[in-house]
Amino acid sequence: MAKDRIDRIEAYVRRLMSTAAAPDLRIAHDFKHVDRVRGWALTIGEAEGLDIELVEAAALLHDIGLTCLDAEQRSQHGQAGAEFAARFLDDQQLFNHGEIEVIADAIRCHSLPDGGGVIGAVLRDADKLDALGAVGLMRAFTSQHAKPEYDPGHPKGSTWQMTMGKFEKRFSEGRGVGEYILDQVNFQISFYDELHTATARQIGKPLVDFMRAYVVQLDSEIHAAQGRSAKTTDPKRVVERGYDQVAYEYARLEGRVEWPRMRWLSRMLGRLEPGSSVLDLGCGSGDPADIEIAQKHKVTGVDISQAQIDLALRNVPAGRFIHGDAGSVEFPADSFDAVVSFYTLEHIPRDEHETILRRIHDWLRPGGFLLISTEAGEAEGVIAQWLGAPMYFSCFDPETVKQLVCRAGFEIVETAIETQVEQSTEIPYLWVLAGKP
Repeated sequence: MAKDRIDRIEAYVRRLMSTAAAPDLRIAHDFKHVDRVRGWALTIGEAEGLDIELVEAAALLHDIGLTCLDAEQRSQHGQAGAEFAARFLDDQQLFNHGEIEVIADAIRCHSLPDGGGVIGAVLRDADKLDALGAVGLMRAFTSQHAKPEYDPGHPKGSTWQMTMGKFEKRFSEGRGVGEYILDQVNFQISFYDELHTATARQIGKPLVDFMRAYVVQLDSEIHAAQGRSAKTTDPKRVVERGYDQVAYEYARLEGRVEWPRMRWLSRMLGRLEPGSSVLDLGCGSGDPADIEIAQKHKVTGVDISQAQIDLALRNVPAGRFIHGDAGSVEFPADSFDAVVSFYTLEHIPRDEHETILRRIHDWLRPGGFLLISTEAGEAEGVIAQWLGAPMYFSCFDPETVKQLVCRAGFEIVETAIETQVEQSTEIPYLWVLAGKP
């Protein structure tokens, strides 16, 4: 009986959509979209323990309101769809009146910020998931095909990292999503933060990361083609642009294998009082170190890569993050109880290392701690390909690094050389935990 009801609903939706004249139904809201939303809704509904038949019926019927409305009336398609669905289900006697109202309410509210009960939340999340990932990119480009792809002077677009709230403000002011296809991509990226269920957020995380990585990669390629990236030999610009390009790939490295970082961080955090102020110099995406620090402490992060800062702001909402250069950022003396700097010194010209260590010493309160890691090798300053992007490396041998730490006024508490795996390659790193007397 259940399969027969679903089959009849699907046949009805297919028939409506195949005969509708609305262009939107032939591009971004055709039955393929409906079928994908159904799949996501079933996955979320099962995880949430809901009545799967009601979920599937609502998902199949959620966009039928678009079949009878023109572009100017599109915002009303939830209400129109709810009325269509209720009439059809009642005429066909497919569900009882209570079940029909649940389905209709979910359809009515699926494109609104809330409402529609738990099935409405599932349907809303499933609809948003279909706007993320590779499918989301495809839908953005096909639905906005009449627009230019991007602004040559600012490929990421003025809407990059814009929240849903800010997009809604644009809409209320009559400015629309933006002039470029990339603005639509950025709009769809904002959907992730509006997901209601834990299951949808878990599914959506790699999808939205893929979209963000695409925008960053596109921005990097366009700037390289314009001659703004590939030819530079300035170490800081190489590092900045390199990490902008590989931010998402780098963030995935540590998730694939266990690195020593979190063990060393745990040792240092165990020496701090709750609520201590911690600076992460070269914070990257904030994941996992700053997420851990923020559990019990106040964290400030600095990174030269805007792409990394963008990720950190999302990964660690409680943190304070600054787009800046470790060699020039300023803090008052005695600002922090601890400073960590992971995998950062080797990307800074080594003749600046001692100066940076002395500045860190000034920023620390008496009794504070420094935890650093740096490649356990020696390089005077080279630019090499790394994760597919040019990257600058400059480091001293481990004994020299320890001498620099001591000359800066620190007392070494613990030190070791440990290897970690990066893309199947074992790389040795020097770890130093030191204190300020």
